[in-house]
Amino acid sequence: MDGDEQGAAMRNPARKIFFYLAMLLAGAALCALSISMVGPAGDDWRWGLAGAIGGTLFLIGLVQMLFAMLHSRGEAKLRAGENVLERWSVTPDEWEQFRVFDRIRAATPGTFANDLTYDEHRPSLPVEIIVGRTSALIGDSYHVLRRGGIPGMYALYWLPAPAEPECLEFHISYPRHRSMPLRMTLRFPVPARYRAEGVRVYEQFIPLMPSGEGIAIRKPGLTIAVALGFASVGAIAFAWGMWRIKTSNLQEVAPIIAVIIGGIGGAGALFIALLTAILARRRR
Repeated sequence: MDGDEQGAAMRNPARKIFFYLAMLLAGAALCALSISMVGPAGDDWRWGLAGAIGGTLFLIGLVQMLFAMLHSRGEAKLRAGENVLERWSVTPDEWEQFRVFDRIRAATPGTFANDLTYDEHRPSLPVEIIVGRTSALIGDSYHVLRRGGIPGMYALYWLPAPAEPECLEFHISYPRHRSMPLRMTLRFPVPARYRAEGVRVYEQFIPLMPSGEGIAIRKPGLTIAVALGFASVGAIAFAWGMWRIKTSNLQEVAPIIAVIIGGIGGAGALFIALLTAILARRRR
């Protein structure tokens, strides 16, 4: 799932675990079926395509499920009070004021949409905000706040008046496979009575903001070369595994493992190389 979909969905990690587990199992089943049909179906390209689709589903499901599990654990820690920097609550009236400002801010040219998703109806209870060292929980919406995370934060601003209440605004970036990274913000309110807590959060995170670009963009040639090297190794492992499967009639386990790991790993490395090349070209 790319940044567009992630930005639109409610941040509920526990719910996503089951969805991506189902995707992982479906991909694994499709891969196993494709491999089992190599012998009876010969070189039927349709089973090869089914295996490629299964490998893609397996890879996406595995990665996203791991992220969801980590996020679910992070949310549970925040709720339990672990690694919490500050916490405060926003009254229903203050939240309504924030929503009005948030819509105006998001529609202003040169600014980004808010990654925070919330119910469009007026809350009946105060909205709790918990900010930890590497994440934040605004109501039921969980967000990662890391330089190298997904999304990765790269700037932080304090929004004073006319914001009412004042806001913290983290600028974040989601990687995308189709174009440049998706730029968004994580914007949430800091009521006047909690201004000291908000300032402490700002002072904690502002030194962590990156001063430059990552190595993948600073040295795209090196990144592409390394990724293509891994892709070549994966292709060799995949080809060897397919050859051994045909000659051994599925009597060996190692070729099957080589096909799965080589195919998924090679495809992932090739994806990184292509993404880096696209980003480097658009940056010129």
